[in-house]
Amino acid sequence: MGPFDRILDKVDSLSVWAGKTASWALVLIMIVVPYDVLRRRILHDPTIWGFEITFMLWGAYFVLVAAWAQQSGTQIAVDVLSGRLSNRIKLILELVFYPTLCLFWLTALIIGGWDFVLSSWQTWEHTQTPFAPPLYPLKTTLIIGFVLLWLQCLAKWIRVVGALFRREV
Repeated sequence: MGPFDRILDKVDSLSVWAGKTASWALVLIMIVVPYDVLRRRILHDPTIWGFEITFMLWGAYFVLVAAWAQQSGTQIAVDVLSGRLSNRIKLILELVFYPTLCLFWLTALIIGGWDFVLSSWQTWEHTQTPFAPPLYPLKTTLIIGFVLLWLQCLAKWIRVVGALFRREV
């Protein structure tokens, strides 16, 4: 294993670690939602924070596990057409579409989101609700998730290039 492969493995490890760590948000969601429902439906004393905390945890979870899903190949794929193609043609399509679609749009989200996050931190942005939790940590999580996904897509694309040149298909 060369140094380049070790770098790609580090990207994989980072994606898996971030995804597994973020998965703990589901445990918190499974605690908050029933508690909030119990307070609202049975005690007739709803929380002012339950919905927003659940919403923020779900958003952080969703964006932080995306790189792990990409790394493990568990993301949703529409293979109605690609299922009929040879492995070599699939790799050629990935060679073209990863940089033009995935990496391009993730780069746009990262660059555009950076100002979004900085502005939120500069103003100490909070939601406009009675609970008013801060938004800047969640917005920061979005950028972190986009960067992790960008790195994972780049690693996948590099592996596709390697597979094509080594003629592993």
